[in-house]
Amino acid sequence: MADNEQWVEQNYQHIVHGSGNDQEGSAGIATEEEHILRYLGAAVIMHWSNLPKKLQKELFDAAGAMGDLLRTKALRTQIARFLHKHKDDYR
Repeated sequence: MADNEQWVEQNYQHIVHGSGNDQEGSAGIATEEEHILRYLGAAVIMHWSNLPKKLQKELFDAAGAMGDLLRTKALRTQIARFLHKHKDDYR
């Protein structure tokens, strides 16, 4: 977990952040979930190159389909660039 925390701190500016459109009253839950998702995402990225290609594709497709459908292509492009840029970071 310490490695994940360090990775998140070093790569925070590269992480895709939510739009901040939390509904009133759910900000605390959203913050907690964002915290969990940030660390879980960092763990996935740290082990990305060890994942089977089929699982990589499924995760990429699932991540790229999140959010606003009108921005799907842009999000998929951002994710692809991020993965390409960091492909050798954790081999």
